[in-house]
Amino acid sequence: MSISSRRWKVNIMHISTIMAMLRTRTDLDQSFLYISLIIAAVFAAGLVRKHLFFLIVVQSDSMYPALRSKDWGVTLRIHDAMDIKRGDILVFYSAELKDRLVKRVIGLPHDQIVCEQDGAVYINGKRLDEPYLNQTDGKRSEYRVPAGKYFLMGDNRAHSYDSRSFLEPFISEKAIQGRLIFSLVPFRKI
Repeated sequence: MSISSRRWKVNIMHISTIMAMLRTRTDLDQSFLYISLIIAAVFAAGLVRKHLFFLIVVQSDSMYPALRSKDWGVTLRIHDAMDIKRGDILVFYSAELKDRLVKRVIGLPHDQIVCEQDGAVYINGKRLDEPYLNQTDGKRSEYRVPAGKYFLMGDNRAHSYDSRSFLEPFISEKAIQGRLIFSLVPFRKI
């Protein structure tokens, strides 16, 4: 074998070694890229969950027919209490029950609420129109909602543990986590 052919073989071996190193380096770079993308996606999902949206699984039929037990709801975070409107379906944390609950806003701060025996609800002397509700009988009760608090009730009034039943009937702004905007499973707008 001539010296030039040996050099050629040595050069080919060096090139093969260099190419193998580059392929390994590329694999490492690709792995680093994939891991970086996964970490970025997890971080972005965490930010979205903390500041924009989160999912909740409804635990009872207290909001029937709008929501049923085991429905998955997409909830928009509320950062300003001024965004809360009567009729909104809210997710809040109940310190009394040590759980997240889903109920409808009936009373806003400073409202005078009267729940009649026939199931009718009056806000500041005016009957509340509740087309989403099947009227049920109940007991008469009156409430005055303090500043910075809300009065929430389930749509399935006969089977809802809500502000009428809580030891502290008013839900503070701090306990409210978000407004349910639609049911994901099954999919339907609320």
